[in-house]
Amino acid sequence: MSDAAKHERLAEGGHVVVVGAGIVGVATAIWLQRDGYRVTLVDRGAPGDGTSYGNAGVLASCSVVPVTTPGLWKKVPSLLMDPDGPLSVRWRYLPRMLPWLSAYMRNCHPERVAKTAAAMAELVSGSFEEHQALASGTEAARHIVPCDYVFAYADRGAYEGDAFGWSLRRKHGFAWEELERDAFEAYDPAMA
Repeated sequence: MSDAAKHERLAEGGHVVVVGAGIVGVATAIWLQRDGYRVTLVDRGAPGDGTSYGNAGVLASCSVVPVTTPGLWKKVPSLLMDPDGPLSVRWRYLPRMLPWLSAYMRNCHPERVAKTAAAMAELVSGSFEEHQALASGTEAARHIVPCDYVFAYADRGAYEGDAFGWSLRRKHGFAWEELERDAFEAYDPAMA
């Protein structure tokens, strides 16, 4: 039986089970349904537990710069000492964590970061348009709207300290507008 005949036979009443309700599973199920298949989507968790959990629904195509950037090791002490910072360590667990931490920090080398950024750019470059296509014709379509993505810095020095990351974004086709204090406050009065 040819592939076209198999596809036609399945589409005439074929039933497909998709395992995993993350974005890949959901997208697969939607496209199969649009091709005429009956689809059952199976996941170990409750609906919505795993899909986009924790990212506030942001499709950030410009998020191509990994956390492991050159100079990260210099920032770690201040991050650890800041009680409101994003990093904490159970000190007695540190000896067991050292092999992993060592491998993680090796990814801070500029060439590795650039390679990771290139891979991330490939993965997320069309995420907004792909989600629009998935949502087309559904109630979800009204929730997928373009908007600005803002990076805010305490001062110009902090922004300039991220020059490596900005060079990676530029390399992958992202453009941006820089706003200083007054212009930024005019753009978004809530940030004043």
